[in-house]
Amino acid sequence: MDKKIIFVNNPAAVSGGALSILKQFIEEVALKLNNNFVTYIFCNVDLSEYNCEKVKIINNIKIKRGLGRITWDLFGLKKWSRKNSIKPDLLISLQNTAISGFNNVKQIVYLHQSIPYYKNIKWSIMKKEERIYWFYRYIYKAIIHFSIKNNYVVVQNNWMKKAILKDHKVKNDHVKIVKPKFSSITRYKSVEIDKRVLFYPSSGEIYKNHIVLVEALNLLVNNFNMRDLKLCFTISKTNFKNKLVLEKINQYNLEDNIDFLGYLKAESLNEYYSKANLVLFPSYIETVGLPLLEAASLNKKILCSDLYYSREALENYKSVKYIKYDDYKNWALFIKDSLYEPETTNEVLVNNDKNWCEMINFISLLLYGEKND
Repeated sequence: MDKKIIFVNNPAAVSGGALSILKQFIEEVALKLNNNFVTYIFCNVDLSEYNCEKVKIINNIKIKRGLGRITWDLFGLKKWSRKNSIKPDLLISLQNTAISGFNNVKQIVYLHQSIPYYKNIKWSIMKKEERIYWFYRYIYKAIIHFSIKNNYVVVQNNWMKKAILKDHKVKNDHVKIVKPKFSSITRYKSVEIDKRVLFYPSSGEIYKNHIVLVEALNLLVNNFNMRDLKLCFTISKTNFKNKLVLEKINQYNLEDNIDFLGYLKAESLNEYYSKANLVLFPSYIETVGLPLLEAASLNKKILCSDLYYSREALENYKSVKYIKYDDYKNWALFIKDSLYEPETTNEVLVNNDKNWCEMINFISLLLYGEKND
């Protein structure tokens, strides 16, 4: 049987969640496909440790975003294919939009950008800090639409599948759900829970909604006199996209109540999860909300935005309270009431090692008409 060639395109993944997904794909799919497959990974980072007979890392693309990425997706990969006389049997794009130039080659688009599907959130092109989100909401969604209409789509959860089916009229059997794995968190038994510590693990994007926690903390500290509270952000001051957050912290004199921890490596992240009394997650745009799964794996008390991503992620989890994402008064009250509540015993939430099996079987069915052995 001739070996099937798979091209996986993801030069945009250089850090964060996108790079984690790329590594998961290599570890859980490319390396686990049977010997009838050879997978070429086109990227911009050093993943040479994965090079083997079944996986070939091509990491000299030298483009990440903007015009360079568009040019690569439209012409560059096809040019590489011709130059090296390697023709793919299947294309997989892990960066939301399809690859062009390969007529009659089946393609899977891994769609994990959820901004276009939060229709109740409005962005203004007139505001500098919102322009990129406006682009994703209105322009990028149109690009996605034309990109996936004749291809197959993989999403991370059920609510995204429903949104894709509704907005893009894709056939139901052309959309598959492949849940990502979340970080392995181990509770530090030597670290006691600190009743004062509120922990919000996230990046600094505007939609991560740090502002609602600052407003809530102001009520708790300055109205309820809870001056020993410590709110911990996994972001540095310089990386905040919303400068209003910093202005409010100064206005309310909360400098001593908020720690800007910056990016935390796994060991430090585990430590803060372990000692936090409450894990907070007020983000109003997420695909999955992986920190919710991480916190739940440690049986932590969680307060989060009441949105479909969180309801799906924490389905059947007991130690969670859902709050309207922009109601800072309710955030303050829920935090106050939850501080001294005991932890509730939950069924331990663990990674499902079969999450990526759906992708493996999807690939095998598309190319051979049968599941991977």
